[in-house]
Amino acid sequence: FTMVGCYCLHVIVVLVTSSVATADVQVSDYLHWKKADISAWHQYFPSRALQEENQTNDGAVAAALSVAQGLADSLRRVVWYQAQELDTAQWMMEGTSAQGCVEGISTFMSKAINDEVSAYTDCAADVVPRLNRSSVNLSRIISNYQNAYQRALAGIDSCANTYPNKDSQIRLKSCVESWNRKYFTVANATRGYNAIVSPAMKIFSTVAECAQTAAQNVVDKGWQFLQKLVYCAKLSENIDAQAYQEQVSSGFSNYLTQNDLTSQIQQAQALNVQQVSQIEQEMLSYYELQKRALENYVIESRGGGHYFSQVYGYLSGDFS
Repeated sequence: FTMVGCYCLHVIVVLVTSSVATADVQVSDYLHWKKADISAWHQYFPSRALQEENQTNDGAVAAALSVAQGLADSLRRVVWYQAQELDTAQWMMEGTSAQGCVEGISTFMSKAINDEVSAYTDCAADVVPRLNRSSVNLSRIISNYQNAYQRALAGIDSCANTYPNKDSQIRLKSCVESWNRKYFTVANATRGYNAIVSPAMKIFSTVAECAQTAAQNVVDKGWQFLQKLVYCAKLSENIDAQAYQEQVSSGFSNYLTQNDLTSQIQQAQALNVQQVSQIEQEMLSYYELQKRALENYVIESRGGGHYFSQVYGYLSGDFS
């Protein structure tokens, strides 16, 4: 289940009937469990989800800044092999007719890295500003939600004080249900922060995509550089160009297998989705346990017949 699906599973157990004559569930039970139901939903879903999203947003800002600051070093590690081969080629071809050729391509990879860093900066330019705007909006939503939660609990207490008599139970129920609906209307509006991929991570995905593009482009330039080295080797009297080409090609392929930045980014994204999904499954289980405890209490204290003939008929579908 996703967190959006969790909302669809929410059931509000009403422990009082609309008929005063048949209402054999105590008003105190009704008020207690209505508040307990709201509190359980608050604890396991909106409150926790909003807190996690707030932390995710902060982490995404820090990560985006970190990627921008460390991208050049990361790309240099991707083509570390080329740097080593350049040093070797300069040594091997020094004093030969290929020396000038090698010197002519000595800045090829550093220029490629600088170009990709510049392209990445343009590609991901709006990520941090968008995350900052998202953070401001999230703070507003959190404040609005917390106010709705506190007002709902206080409102239910106010209903009990306003309608304390048995002959006003219908109005009491109407009052409580009104606060219940107000709370879940606001709570349901937070469902966008309960998806498997959070809004902050959706924004941050631009960083991953831009970084993957930069890494792949540098790898492509790395292959071009090796071809240039092979061309230079053909100008040298002392080097078997065919053997040299096979050596550098297999060497870079093996290096990429262990140092593929693109696959590392993809693995990190997949791990994030998996971890969030596991947390949501746990949250759903906690709420279901709370709901079952409520139902068991009614059955044990009032009898199974009462539960199925009276209470079950008043399960609310307003928020399904």
